[in-house]
Amino acid sequence: MNKTAWMVPAWPAMLWERFEDSFFLFNPLSGETHVLNEQARLILEQLGTRPATLEEILARQASVSSAGTDREDPARPFRDLLSELDRLGLIAPVPR
Repeated sequence: MNKTAWMVPAWPAMLWERFEDSFFLFNPLSGETHVLNEQARLILEQLGTRPATLEEILARQASVSSAGTDREDPARPFRDLLSELDRLGLIAPVPR
């Protein structure tokens, strides 16, 4: 698996607001507001406290998530989510 670690560059400055099952997140680095689900919020929270690789994210999230439902590749939903969070500018890779 890929050994790239991920981090949240703007973690201390991000503003969160919960509304029903969604989370609104304002990113001051981009000036954009995003609507996220609980899974994305949990991963951003994890990466906000310290960088983590996909394997570390999987280990942490396995106990709190049902997202890994792809039997052939249980990491796929998490890889897809990391890719989307990276595309949105909410996380950044940190080579190890």
